[in-house]
Amino acid sequence: MKEKYRKPQISDKGLVAHYKLWAGLTSPGKVFDYSLNGNIGTVANATPAYPGFAFNGVDRKITIGDLATIKTFMFWLNPNSESQIVLQVNDDPDYVELDGDQLDAKGVGFDGMVTWYVNGIVGTTVTIGAWNCIVGTHAGQDFGLSILGNVTGVGFYDGKIGETMLFSTLKAISEIQSMFNLTRWRYGV
Repeated sequence: MKEKYRKPQISDKGLVAHYKLWAGLTSPGKVFDYSLNGNIGTVANATPAYPGFAFNGVDRKITIGDLATIKTFMFWLNPNSESQIVLQVNDDPDYVELDGDQLDAKGVGFDGMVTWYVNGIVGTTVTIGAWNCIVGTHAGQDFGLSILGNVTGVGFYDGKIGETMLFSTLKAISEIQSMFNLTRWRYGV
């Protein structure tokens, strides 16, 4: 195939899991791991809502196991409101939340240790009611990502979550910008 016909792709170096949530359920109650590493997600009440899954703030979540070697995570987020939790990291539970419209990492060993990128730019401000490409990098010890849309004992997320990618490598700013640029068309950004 000629180079000019090849579609650019996100680098899969260090890819641990890739959930194309815009593709919906691959079997009842499951989301497929397109990295082919076998990290199938289990869906509880979350419903496909192209280009992602809808979470109602009450009882919807996607459990993806404790993937404990993560240095970079990327996900598309469309929150319905400010000040809410988004996802659980590890079983501590460490977690990601929106504090107003600002991303924040909470928990032992995670709080203040994440560099955030929103739509390919270093920052923490999320636009409520719109799709945002969120990337978090953690240069310290590896962490795990276990649940989308819920933090055990804390609460549930209200909004949509789209494509999600987890990497065991620390991604450079050029790779983060590439992830945003290669996926943004699906979310109208």
